[in-house]
Amino acid sequence: MNAFLLAFGLLTVCILTFAKETTELSESGLEVLSKLRELRKEEDDALEAIDDEDEKNLILANLNKEDDDADKLEDTEESTRVKRAAPKPKKPLGKKAFAAKKRFNQRLRANKIRAARKQRAHVQRLRRNQRRAAQKRQAHARRVRQDRNRAARKRQAHAQRLRRNQQRAAQTRRTHVQRLRRNQQRAAQKRQAHAQRLRRNQQRAAQKRQAHARRQQLNQQRAARKALLLQHRG
Repeated sequence: MNAFLLAFGLLTVCILTFAKETTELSESGLEVLSKLRELRKEEDDALEAIDDEDEKNLILANLNKEDDDADKLEDTEESTRVKRAAPKPKKPLGKKAFAAKKRFNQRLRANKIRAARKQRAHVQRLRRNQRRAAQKRQAHARRVRQDRNRAARKRQAHAQRLRRNQQRAAQTRRTHVQRLRRNQQRAAQKRQAHAQRLRRNQQRAAQKRQAHARRQQLNQQRAARKALLLQHRG
């Protein structure tokens, strides 16, 4: 019982010291943490610099596989390390003390393995979250680029449509001016032809009047001659 209480106290002290170490970092720990953050930032920047999505997915898959292999290797090394680090009793213990010590060692190994697994799982979750965040940032940047390209294409299409409409309007104005000129020329030609026909008709009417006057004079002269002949005969 005393051994069990002693082991429980040691475990509590270890947990408290571990919690204190995790909550408070030294200067070297902060430097290592900043270096790790810089490395993760460089990793994210390197992933963002890749444009090929297939290649990026292959790189992420290889990284995940390497992490899994490293975790498996750490599991095996941790299990062998824990097994090797299991203390051996220097003097023979009683059955109950030996069983309690064995149970304590088993619980200690299980707790260490569980803590290591939790830590590895936390690191894996952190890496996955960072990669997902990087992928989301890349997808957002890709969507922004696509939206900008789409907006640029729309502006170009609008400018092209505007230029086409302006060209069509200029062509319609030119054709309208050409039709107006043709109509004016045709109207002038028609007026000229009408004036020529009017002059010809006036000339013909004058010629007809002159011919009619000449015929009247001839008829009058003939009538006068006939009257003179009739007077001479009477």
